[in-house]
Amino acid sequence: MPLSPRPESITAFSSSPTMPLTSCLLAAVQPVEGELICVQYAGSSEPAIRAAPTHCQVGSKRKQEPMGTISSIFREENAAHALVRLVNTVLSRTFARLNGRLLRWSESSVPWGSKIVGTRFIHVESGFFASGRIWVEAVTNYEGQRFSPRISLGKNVRSSPNLHISAISNVTIGDDCLLGSNVLISDNAHGDYGPRGSLPSSSPATRPLVAKGGIKVGANCWIGDNVVILGGVEIGDGVVVAANSVVNKSIPPRSIAAGSPAKVVKRHTAATGWVAGPF
Repeated sequence: MPLSPRPESITAFSSSPTMPLTSCLLAAVQPVEGELICVQYAGSSEPAIRAAPTHCQVGSKRKQEPMGTISSIFREENAAHALVRLVNTVLSRTFARLNGRLLRWSESSVPWGSKIVGTRFIHVESGFFASGRIWVEAVTNYEGQRFSPRISLGKNVRSSPNLHISAISNVTIGDDCLLGSNVLISDNAHGDYGPRGSLPSSSPATRPLVAKGGIKVGANCWIGDNVVILGGVEIGDGVVVAANSVVNKSIPPRSIAAGSPAKVVKRHTAATGWVAGPF
């Protein structure tokens, strides 16, 4: 599974103290060797501190280095490939930061080749980072239709490659969210599929765009790879959405959801920690 950008502090959730870290949710991020990790076990309100297989403490704030430092590159690769990787890393970071400045997204990195459309209707707080090309579009017109969209991203949002956000109404993503690869967040659909809706004989590309309601993703959410979030959905703070899920209904805060359609499989409270359903 491709690695997602690492959050500034790492918390992993495992169902058993004997379960290896690579078997739990931490599998989607990569800790630094020797780094302290907070592991919250199901049924326990007290976190356990473990060292990953050097420089960071739990809860600390440190600069993101999702592509790896120079020393780690040469430690992981043979000399020839390490040099190629290093040059590619330097160039991609430089162009991504330049692209962020051109977009006027403060302290942000947006890979060259990303598709950003409707910038006047897109507001991004400082610290956005994407590790690969993304497509963010505030759709103002389509096949003669006119829209007044709004896309808002909070501080320190991190994304893996191929994030696609499409809005004809409103999409909001809170602070410190982590978005996996190939995530689709769209508040609209091609066509109306009610009793008097679009005809199956018509081309989907010519069917009108229909708003399904706004989308709101709270702060500190982790959206896994290949997740689809549809219109009319609100995802609460601290939610984890498992890979390959389709979210078509709202998800309460401090919960884990999985499936197609996504359903809550775990919830967190101060008294019990993470507890599995059914709910």
